[in-house]
Amino acid sequence: MVMPTDGSTKCSLPFKASEKNWAKIQLMSAGSDLLGKFSNLQHLVFARMLLLKLKDLYATETFELRSVSWWIVRVLLIHQRVLHERSSSLFDMLQVFMAEALDHFGALEKVESYWDDKLLEGEVSSITSTIHLEAFVLQYIYGRVDPCRLQLESAKAASKLELSVSGAFGFRTIHQVEPKAQMVLVANTSSSNGDVRLASEKADVGSYYEAWGGEAPEVYMTPKLVNDEGETGKDSVTLKSVEQAMVLAQCLLIEKGSRNDEMQRWDMAPYIEAIDSQKSTYFTLRCLCDLLRVRWESTRSRTKGRALEMMDKLVEAINKSEPGVSERIPLCFAVHLPTIPALRKCSLGDVTVNDSCYEKALEVSNDKSVRAKRALARSAYNRGDFEKSQMLWEAAMALNSLYPDGWFALGAAALKARDVQKAIDAFTFAVQLDPDNGEAWNNIACLHMIKKKSRESFVAFKEALKFKRDSWQMWENFSHVAMDVGNIDQTFEAIQQILRMSKNKRIDVVLLDRIMTELENRNSACKSPSSSVESVETEPCAATPAETQRHLELLGKIIQQIVRTESTSEIWGLYARWSRIKGDLMVCSEALLKQVRSYQGSEVWKDQERFKLFSRASLELCRVYMEISVSTGSRRELSSAEMHLKNTIKQATVSFSESEELKELESCLEEGLVSNSSRILLVGLLPWRVSMVMAESLQEQPEVMQRKQETSFDWVNVNLRNQGLLIQQGTTQRLESYCHVLCDLPCSPTCEGKDALVFSWDEEAVSQSPPPTPHYFLQLLLEQPV
Repeated sequence: MVMPTDGSTKCSLPFKASEKNWAKIQLMSAGSDLLGKFSNLQHLVFARMLLLKLKDLYATETFELRSVSWWIVRVLLIHQRVLHERSSSLFDMLQVFMAEALDHFGALEKVESYWDDKLLEGEVSSITSTIHLEAFVLQYIYGRVDPCRLQLESAKAASKLELSVSGAFGFRTIHQVEPKAQMVLVANTSSSNGDVRLASEKADVGSYYEAWGGEAPEVYMTPKLVNDEGETGKDSVTLKSVEQAMVLAQCLLIEKGSRNDEMQRWDMAPYIEAIDSQKSTYFTLRCLCDLLRVRWESTRSRTKGRALEMMDKLVEAINKSEPGVSERIPLCFAVHLPTIPALRKCSLGDVTVNDSCYEKALEVSNDKSVRAKRALARSAYNRGDFEKSQMLWEAAMALNSLYPDGWFALGAAALKARDVQKAIDAFTFAVQLDPDNGEAWNNIACLHMIKKKSRESFVAFKEALKFKRDSWQMWENFSHVAMDVGNIDQTFEAIQQILRMSKNKRIDVVLLDRIMTELENRNSACKSPSSSVESVETEPCAATPAETQRHLELLGKIIQQIVRTESTSEIWGLYARWSRIKGDLMVCSEALLKQVRSYQGSEVWKDQERFKLFSRASLELCRVYMEISVSTGSRRELSSAEMHLKNTIKQATVSFSESEELKELESCLEEGLVSNSSRILLVGLLPWRVSMVMAESLQEQPEVMQRKQETSFDWVNVNLRNQGLLIQQGTTQRLESYCHVLCDLPCSPTCEGKDALVFSWDEEAVSQSPPPTPHYFLQLLLEQPV
């Protein structure tokens, strides 16, 4: 597979063409087509048969040849690598035989006891490390990252190798003037005295390019480091071949276990450059290092041309007859170097699109051709026969389950066939084999949304967004799921991402309303600890008052960001509600006024739904006006509310005379007029007695009027609220005196401004008897000393 393919290595064994086809069929029976055109496949089939028979033979003998399991693993790995897709049947066999091999040679003492004194110095650790590296390659081929990491750690432990990344100043291009920070690999080996930097102060790129027949590049292959005076002249330490293989394995692990982006490539760079700095490297290790460099440099504009040139020369070098097998074979099983067809593979597609050809293939293969089943499944999906496509994909995956694209296609077909649970299962298998499949994660999340499983959907969306962060649709779905599970912080993050990507054009008013309702409920619960308030739409969230305030600030910033570019009635309504929670009634009234104006127009008196929205906003605006008037004593807002209500009622009487909204408007107008006429005027206070009390609604009370005394007095306004009393003083007389008057009332005073006190009724006391009336309050004033 990494051997030359010219005529110098043609097989001389007398295999006939029919026997060669038989070998291909035997290999493809594992559930996958061949990756490309290979020579001498008969040898591979023969080696597999011979080793398995030898294994069975020694199983009945007293003598045990332990290395047979290890060689079977190697043959099965070659079998897997010539296939186009991963085979589940081969994986099961590999797991069994690799476990046996590791049991025999996975520890230093077992290797030493098996070969006794036949091994040279250092070979025990090399053999132990090599088998763990081959186990690493097995797990890597099947996409199992965690087992890969464990096997690599075992290999490094056997060789006493420790790797870490450090920093150093150096030059990366020939035109660079000032040195810059570079990442450098540091190794602590069994032969080194402490940590040694795997890099050189020389940017040794000439010998490499002379070998390929090229010119030295402007961008160094390895950075030219700036060393201290004590380190000048020191070159990179020479690693053993098995240690170099571990460095490359660590590089592959970074590539497999992290997100595919620019940072990933730079994390791999120190390991690639460490091998490039080595003076002696086996052919297989050199080829893998060059391939990793091609993958890295092909993503950089300044080195893309060099990467393409290196790739051509790499394939050319592998195809040549030199070096020979003796130089190619060392550690070829301990590194994952792709086969020649994989290196130069080009997908050309099928020549024809004819189901009868695939049906014939199934007939010839005795219904075991995976490729034919997949082709028929795709054909059925394309013509809209989703049930048949699902059935064919299930049959194909039963033959070879280690094909993530197949599971994804099965999920898509099941979804179209409305088999939601089968679709979830298929997409789940897809992400198990390919955790970086963002589309599959997204589909899992959406299907859980359909099934109302918010927590499962939330987890799947978080995985999907790691790979599809630029999809506003995905962020929008995630925002609703995050709200469903009560994670408002994640909801805010999603909303901000949507606004950023849509430039404040994509606004989910329904979601913002849900958040506002939740925060209103929390705010009410904070003010009334005895009440048990839970959101209807979201799960109960045990948020602290500090968290609630933080969420209110975040929501305010989002709404303010929106109103700067978008001016809709819904947004102004949300802004008004937020301002009311924050206690800014003036801003609240301004936002409500803009909301009312956005509903106004000729259409409001023709469209009943629009009139309902208009009337609700009008009622809220008038109530806020009344509250402002009560708190400040100003009649301007009260007059504005009265005027707006009268005009609205006048026009609504013509078009919606029987509507509930009209009745609510009329009720609000009456409430405002009554509140204005029932104002109580307390006139003057003497040191220990009320000098004069006047009340418009109590002028018929003779006992009140008889207490009038001819003396100077101050004006004090007293207004009843729904659940409280506001006393606003007209002069500079001290307000504390009024607290003593109300000492026996079920209320508590709090300051509101410089010259005002608010008395809120105790709800528990009021629930036991009717709330205090103006007359009741005045009687207490007259009966108690000031």
